[in-house]
Amino acid sequence: MDTNKENDSEPAIRHNARSIKGNRETVRETKMNENEMKKNVKETRDAAVVTGAGRGIGRAIAVKLAEKGCDFVINYSSGKTAADETAKLCEERGAKTVIVQGNVAEPEDCSRIIDAAKEAFGRIDILVNNAGITRDNILMSMTEKDFQDVIDVDMTGVFN
Repeated sequence: MDTNKENDSEPAIRHNARSIKGNRETVRETKMNENEMKKNVKETRDAAVVTGAGRGIGRAIAVKLAEKGCDFVINYSSGKTAADETAKLCEERGAKTVIVQGNVAEPEDCSRIIDAAKEAFGRIDILVNNAGITRDNILMSMTEKDFQDVIDVDMTGVFN
């Protein structure tokens, strides 16, 4: 009887051995696919939009994104020369850049900025809402227009 049990289990052992071999091949295929995916991911650069990227913190963010392998739209409201300088710094680091003038407080301008990114890169992976303004004055001395400009850019601009 013990002999029969061994004989009965022998096909199961062969089947399990084939399954293990099959699983090893599947693991190898999976690892190859993962490596191919990693390779493809490295070849695909992220597409970003950085508002207020002409100078200051926005420029620093843009340069860092360029170093990390991103292509992006550089948005500025005023100061085309500064935006051009940012683009040059980023392109020196291998980034493709598109410069778009626009005030983030204006919904139409925001649409143009986003449309430019989609046209240039086909998608947007990263959005950095950096644009902001200050009107250096104490609140009591600010004009209503200055106060509204700050609110429009710093707060409403993020919403737009």
